[in-house]
Amino acid sequence: MDVKEGVGIIMDATAFYPKGGGQNADGGLLFIDGKEHEVEDVRKDGEVIVHHLASTIGISPGDSVQGVLNWKNRYGNMRMHTAQHLISAIVKDNYGADTVGNQLYPDKARMDFSPLSKQDFEPEEVARIFSEQISKGLSIKIYFAERKDLNSDPRVRISLNRLPPHISNLRVIEIDGYDICPCAGTHIKSLKELRPIEITRAKSKGKGRIRVEYWFVP
Repeated sequence: MDVKEGVGIIMDATAFYPKGGGQNADGGLLFIDGKEHEVEDVRKDGEVIVHHLASTIGISPGDSVQGVLNWKNRYGNMRMHTAQHLISAIVKDNYGADTVGNQLYPDKARMDFSPLSKQDFEPEEVARIFSEQISKGLSIKIYFAERKDLNSDPRVRISLNRLPPHISNLRVIEIDGYDICPCAGTHIKSLKELRPIEITRAKSKGKGRIRVEYWFVP
């Protein structure tokens, strides 16, 4: 473990997800030398992940650390992120629109699509197809694949040109037999862990772009 003075700590390995890709950072606790520290934020800084704490006073490099995730929030993020992949696939199939932005929370999310107009978008139909897909209970596979191999797979609905060209080996999230998407986020093991969604709002964000907000039906 190393200490970034006044900011937080860097560990040799961590289960905490840093903020990025539309997904919020994990929260939780770190136990260091018998003292409890709340993790206020987790950010990537170059090649390292910094766990931001209220104070690093009394923490020394080499101290032993035990981390405990806020599992309720982590699992909520996992479910919302997986739902986002499924919605992206549905919208691409039905409207030919790409996901051009998203912000995920444990209990709700928003997504931006383009090119797509509010008049053409059908919230109830997207929610219906979503329910139809989760009823199949498809598994979620996580693996690494070569960029050149993904380029020829029709289940990859995003343009790989949007990713940095120097990255050739990509972490892949696959909804078994239905959708493939490179992604660094956290995800569940099966669509059966999801619930039907309600699209609570769809609004125009300028010419050819809409923003959709959704949550799981209680």
